[in-house]
Amino acid sequence: MNNQDLISLIRNGNERSRQKGLTLLYNYYPVIKKWLVTNGCAKEDTQDIFQQALLVFCEKCQDSDFTLTASIDTYLFSVSKFVFYAKTRKDKNPSNLDELDLVASNDADELLQKEERLNLASKAFLQLGERCRTILQLFYLKKKSMKAIAEQLSFKSEKVAKNQKYKCLQHAKKEVLKLEQTI
Repeated sequence: MNNQDLISLIRNGNERSRQKGLTLLYNYYPVIKKWLVTNGCAKEDTQDIFQQALLVFCEKCQDSDFTLTASIDTYLFSVSKFVFYAKTRKDKNPSNLDELDLVASNDADELLQKEERLNLASKAFLQLGERCRTILQLFYLKKKSMKAIAEQLSFKSEKVAKNQKYKCLQHAKKEVLKLEQTI
C-alpha cells in the first residue's frame, strides 16, 4: 500500500479501515523505538512517544489540504524525534511551557520541513572544502572571534578571515539551493 492509499484509508475509511491503517503504521514502531532507546529514551516512554506521533499523523490526514512531502516512515520518525526532544527538554526544565502540545499541533509539517532543510544544510556543509568547513566550525560552533580564526589559519588579517567566511557561506547557500532542486 502506498503513502496516498494509507492516508486515504485513515481519512475516508470506516472504523475497520482506519484500524487497518493504524495497524500498518505500527509496522514503523520497531525502528523508531530502536532509535529512541539508542538516543537515551526510556523503553517505557517509546510507545507513548510513537503514539503521539501517530496522533499527529492521523490529525494531519483529516486535513484535506494535507500533502505528504516525505515518506510516512520519515514523517513518523521526524515527529517522534521532535516529541522525544521536547519531552527531554521539558523533563530537564519543567517550568517551560508544555512543548509536547506544540509538537503535537498542526505545525508537524513545519517541523518536518525544518528537519529536511537541516539535512540539506548538513549535506551542503560536507560538500564544502576543508578550509571552508574549518572556518565555519570555528566561527559558529566554537564561537571563535575572527581575529582568533585569522591567527589559527594564518590569514594576513581579521578582514581576510571575515571575507573568507562570507565566501564560504555563499558557497554553502549555493550548495543548499542545488540540493533543493534535486528533491
